[in-house]
Amino acid sequence: MKHTILFLILVQYFILDFGFIVLGKPNLHNPEVLPWVRFNDSISQLSISPHEKYFSYIDKKDNKLKIFEYQTKDIYTVSKIFHQSDSFFWSPYGFRLFYTESSKVNGQIKVQLKAFDCASKKHILIESFKYQIGYLTFYPKDFRTFFYYEGGVHVVKLDYPGMKIPQWQRIHKKSNGNWVVAPGAVLWSSSNGLLLKDIFRTDDQITSFSISADALFLAWATESGKVYMADERGDIKWLGYGKDPKWHPQKDMMVYSAARLLGQTIIGYDLRLTNSKGDAQWLSKTGSANERWPNWLSSSESIAYTQEGTTDVFILKLQSRLALKQNL
Repeated sequence: MKHTILFLILVQYFILDFGFIVLGKPNLHNPEVLPWVRFNDSISQLSISPHEKYFSYIDKKDNKLKIFEYQTKDIYTVSKIFHQSDSFFWSPYGFRLFYTESSKVNGQIKVQLKAFDCASKKHILIESFKYQIGYLTFYPKDFRTFFYYEGGVHVVKLDYPGMKIPQWQRIHKKSNGNWVVAPGAVLWSSSNGLLLKDIFRTDDQITSFSISADALFLAWATESGKVYMADERGDIKWLGYGKDPKWHPQKDMMVYSAARLLGQTIIGYDLRLTNSKGDAQWLSKTGSANERWPNWLSSSESIAYTQEGTTDVFILKLQSRLALKQNL
């Protein structure tokens, strides 16, 4: 009994003092859902770096962008200023988080594109703008980010002094253009932003999106909870109600938080898998939990996610659940 009480006291100490508790290393050979990390407060917009070294997220208690370092268990506040949904992403090697900060100085809009270097724990200013910008779109084999503004499309090469040119920069994608996403539009850009094609326009604000591994497809979700997919030609599929689309880093598979409906009312979310052809299968049917912000792990056969309004991050092993045919 004394040992049990001591254990509970230690657990409470770790959660209150450090803001998290590691519930166990992910056993990726176990097909069951496993709890992985527990934070002190609920989190949203979970984004896990390649190789699972860092977790970026919005802390729902103070609405700040933070990074949790898995090995050291340290938590860093990256940004205290309002930042756009889906305007932060990891570099392919997973040691830098790119993000935007938006503020007003003497009535003048100020937007800064920055990087947080996890090794040096430093913030690097990449570029500043005196106007509102759309979401940052990034394709790992290109190493440029694109965003839409009232003057057109702006392209930023993501480098700064001291950065080595990685080998993957020499890999070429299959597409001949780039996706550009704004809160109310999806566009296809070619010739470095000189040519623009409208793919989708809406008053239903886009809240999240993801680019496929070959950059030929984009999936996005809207404020009202609708998920769409489009190719570079402009063919659009409505996938149903849901949130948080996330393409597989190598394969033609996409996971998203699919809505559970009671009549026409969304009452929760379960994980659902689909591909570019629209084939789909459920990965979970929890009934009560809202499974949100799925992330593909480096094994490419496991998904980490959180449950909206809770403090836990879980892992789901796909090996025993995967029936979807892949269009590779």
